Amino acid sequence: MERKSSCLSGWGVRSPLSDKSFQMAEMSPLRRRVIEDMTIRNLLPATQQSYVHAVSKFSRYFGRSPDRLGLEDVRVALSLIRR
Repeated sequence: MERKSSCLSGWGVRSPLSDKSFQMAEMSPLRRRVIEDMTIRNLLPATQQSYVHAVSKFSRYFGRSPDRLGLEDVRVALSLIRR
């Protein structure tokens, strides 16, 4: 089976075409924790992908890693969404 890359592969989102152990080795501790927490909570893979995609867009908008974003950044993002 051919392995396809996606914009979510860096976050370690699992799919039938991915190698979980390979992705887990490349993930930051924060990404690993988020994926593990979502798995423990039994979130469906599609939900996990949606959450990861949202965090990725949020991070890109501010030009910073998610671990460097805070509550004020969330407030700003939500205020932009409400406009």
